[in-house]
Amino acid sequence: MMYFLSKIILYIAFFVFTVIFSNNVFSFKKEIEEMSKKITASQNITYAYISKYSNSIVTSCVVKSDGSLSECKNTGNSINNPSGIDFDYFNNLYVTNNNYTIVFCPASYNGQLPLCANAGGGEFSIPNGIVFNKGYALIANAVCSSVSVCKQNENGMLCS
Repeated sequence: MMYFLSKIILYIAFFVFTVIFSNNVFSFKKEIEEMSKKITASQNITYAYISKYSNSIVTSCVVKSDGSLSECKNTGNSINNPSGIDFDYFNNLYVTNNNYTIVFCPASYNGQLPLCANAGGGEFSIPNGIVFNKGYALIANAVCSSVSVCKQNENGMLCS
């Protein structure tokens, strides 16, 4: 009987350890996925841009030859709790905002984003991710769990 009870206790302990370990791995994977949505690099990999949701800013950092970041500075205007961030084919930066908008920022030679403006594109439902593919922006909407597809104009604006 004692052998049977110790075996059950061992199985329970193993199960609890497995669940805790699995949850921690899942949590870690989720954190990595979240981080990857919030950082992007220019095509020439001179600057990396990091969106900081809680501070309503984007930070620009120089990418050194060893891949490390230095000389980080806050930049960008018209940004409201940014989440998604990505470059288009022409090296223009787009930032999804928590206020139902997307901001278009032509990247400058010094890594700063002085000319950010609303990119248009219609109505979004708290956009939290953006990627570009063949002249189209695909935007993930957090509230309604949908994806908006917008054609990009030659001037960088998004059409609805």
